[in-house]
Formats: sequence, structure tokens, C-alpha cells
Amino acid sequence: MFHDLKDADTLSLSALLADQASRFCNAPRDQKAMTIVVNDWEYLYDTVRHDQYRHSEGEGAERKIRWPFHRIVAGAWAIIDFPADGALPIVRRIEVLDSRVGDEVEIVKRYFAALGTCAKERSRKSDCYFNGTTKPASPRPRRGHCR
Repeated sequence: MFHDLKDADTLSLSALLADQASRFCNAPRDQKAMTIVVNDWEYLYDTVRHDQYRHSEGEGAERKIRWPFHRIVAGAWAIIDFPADGALPIVRRIEVLDSRVGDEVEIVKRYFAALGTCAKERSRKSDCYFNGTTKPASPRPRRGHCR
């Protein structure tokens, strides 16, 4: 049955958990270098076209505005390198673009140009992979939570 932990039990449990956490954090890791791209998009909804779609499809039309009726008006992305030695991540590139730099097509072109540049740089290193485009030699290691 359940019982209240006494002070001695609490201290023992606390010491046990602290020991396990310390061993986990200090364990050697077979960590490969990797690059992660984080992105965010802001959309303007084309409600006129969505209404036309709903009218043409009748009762079977989707009521929620879905991706064909989204127009990108802003995009932001960061390219972050995680070194194999577990050192602090390196933020290599941060970009924020909106309709002042161009339309939806221009924003998307710049995003894919950034990805292409990043992929070329990463492909020069055989022990690294980028965004799942090339599988690593071994399964992807678990990231440590202690650094």
C-alpha cells in the first residue's frame, strides 16, 4: 500500500535520483554532428478563393481553410549546428523575411537557397547528416539533456 515518505526515505530517494542523473550526464556519448533547421511561416488566408471552392464543391467541401488557400507573407528560419563533441550549438544563420522583401515566391526561393547552401556545406563532412537527407552510419543517438 501507499505510505508517507519519511525524511530518511526522501533523502535516500533524492540521493539515488541525483546519482542516476549524474551518471547519465557524464556517460560517454556516441554523438554525431548534426544541423537542424527551425522554421516558422505566417500566412494570409485567401478567403475569396476558399469561398469559391466551398460553393463549387457544395456540402462535401472542407469548411476549414486548408493549405491551398494559404499565402506566405513572412518566413523565419534558423540554421543551427550541433558539434559532435557536445559543445554548445552554433547558430549559423537566422533570417526573417516578410512581404517587404518580395512576394511568396521570393520568400520561398530564399528559404530553399539557404537550405541548399547548408546542405552543400554539410555534405563535405562524411560523419554528419543534414535534415534526414542522408542517413547516418548508425542510428541517430539520443541527445543529452545535461549540457
